[in-house]
Amino acid sequence: MSGNKAFPEEIEAVLNEHLQVVASRVFGKPHPLMGEVVCAEVVLREATVDIEDIIRFCRQRLSAYKVPQQLSVVTEITHTASGKVKRGGVSC
Repeated sequence: MSGNKAFPEEIEAVLNEHLQVVASRVFGKPHPLMGEVVCAEVVLREATVDIEDIIRFCRQRLSAYKVPQQLSVVTEITHTASGKVKRGGVSC
């Protein structure tokens, strides 16, 4: 993220504000030039949602370096026993 700090919880909060997003998980993915880029997984209410619409939604509410570079649709977000989003072992 080119030395910028991006906290997953902040980005997830914005993603989860989108009417078609049920849940999300945000994480960093290694990038050869940037160090890391922001990636996200989302659970959607409907399969026909335009992913680009979700990216535009994020661009209106987040700094450019916090907007997910890659967005994947998944069927569920794994949580830890304490109810927190599980961050390990994810890939975009």
